[in-house]
Amino acid sequence: MIIFTLYDLTLVALQRSEEGTEVGSDIHADLANLVKELYGKLDPVIRNHLLKRGISVVQNIYVGFDSEYKNIDPKRNKLLTVQLAVNTKTFVKIPKQPVFTLSTINPLTQEVYLATEIPGFDRGYFEAIVNNLIKRVRQRRYPYNDDSVLKLITAFQKAAVPYMEKADTYVFSLPLTDIQPILFIAGGKEISFADLVKKSNEVSRADIESSYEKVLILLRDI
Repeated sequence: MIIFTLYDLTLVALQRSEEGTEVGSDIHADLANLVKELYGKLDPVIRNHLLKRGISVVQNIYVGFDSEYKNIDPKRNKLLTVQLAVNTKTFVKIPKQPVFTLSTINPLTQEVYLATEIPGFDRGYFEAIVNNLIKRVRQRRYPYNDDSVLKLITAFQKAAVPYMEKADTYVFSLPLTDIQPILFIAGGKEISFADLVKKSNEVSRADIESSYEKVLILLRDI
């Protein structure tokens, strides 16, 4: 808690020096180095709450597969046709700012574990202080980011875009695109898996680009 408070105060001093005439001075450099040093000493759980996470767009291609063969003999079949059914789906992941709770974090997996209760320790009061500091620091480091992200989440919800809420993310799901059928006629030739993947990507490219453009339009309108 002491280190986090010192980090907050040092960050204020650094920003004030940048607003004045001390940029490039020894004092400004010392403050900048102290901010980095204190940040490195913060608890990993707190640092995790101070990250600036961006919006991500994930686009999936779904492919159904079937094939038709003609039996030649007990050991051999001749490939006649391969049928594919291709469609796509776009997801927009928008980060949420999770509320700090007393916990530990696995540095390798980033998995968070809630701390056990400590007799006589006012956990709620401690968490309230830390959450207040987190909010203040984030407002100083990213003055517009969190408000903008909150507006995006609200706008997507008002637009009735289906979503799933996770611990640190809202995942908004755009509708599946129409199924695009693909038919390969073998004609006695082999059809490789690479050929099927390439054709699926080619057919779905227009839907992927169209869905991405819809996301961009929605973001611009917001």
